[in-house]
Amino acid sequence: EADESISLVDMQTIQRDSTPLYAQDILHWILAVHPEQPRLQAALDLLRSWDGRADRESAGAALFEALRLELIKSTFKDELGEQLLARSGPYLIEALGNLLGQPEAAWFDDVRTPEVEDQEVTILAALTAAVDYLSETLGDDMNAWRWGDLHTATFENQSLGQSGIAPIEWIFNRGPVETDGTIATVNNTGYNLGHPFEVDTTPSYRQIVDLGNFANSLSIHTTGQ
Repeated sequence: EADESISLVDMQTIQRDSTPLYAQDILHWILAVHPEQPRLQAALDLLRSWDGRADRESAGAALFEALRLELIKSTFKDELGEQLLARSGPYLIEALGNLLGQPEAAWFDDVRTPEVEDQEVTILAALTAAVDYLSETLGDDMNAWRWGDLHTATFENQSLGQSGIAPIEWIFNRGPVETDGTIATVNNTGYNLGHPFEVDTTPSYRQIVDLGNFANSLSIHTTGQ
C-alpha cells in the first residue's frame, strides 16, 4: 500500500510553492500570437521555455509578470482611467483570464483610437511594452533578466523607519530583499499593480507541526527569529 503520509519536507515544499497556476491559461493565448519582429519572437520563445515558477533567478517570470501588467493596462486602462485601474488591479487579473479567448471582446478595443483593436493586437502591444520596459530596466540580454531584480521586499519600521531621514531609515529598515513568488501563489508575495513590482504582501509567520513528534516542528518569521 502506498505511503500517503505528508512529511515536513513535503509541507516545506508546499509553503514555498511559487508557481502562479493562472499563468498556464493566460500563456495559452499569448503564445498564439504571431509577431513580425525577431525580438518579440525571441520573447515568446523565452516564455515557451519558462518552467512556470516565479523564482527570483527566472528570466521567464520577469517577462511574464511585466507582460501581465502591460496586458492589463492595454486592455482596461482606456475604459477605466488611471485611478480606477490601480484600485481594480486584483479583480482585473481574474477578468483578464475570463476575457482571453474572446478575440472580439469590446474591452480589447482602445477607445482612444479610430481603429478597432482585437485580442491579438492588444497582446502584441502589451508584449512590445513589456520587452521595452525590461530592456530599459534590466538590459538587452533577455537571458540575463531576473525576477528578483524587479520583485523585492523592504521591511520598514512603522515609526523611525518612515522618518524621511536616510541614516535613520538605514538603521531601522531592512531591504530591499529579492523575493520568490508573486500574486496568488502559495508563497504569496503580491504587489500593487500601481507600484510594480515591490512586494506589499508576504507570508509572515509560517509553522509546520509534526503531530507525531512536537519537538520536530518548525516555524519561521519573515525577518528572522
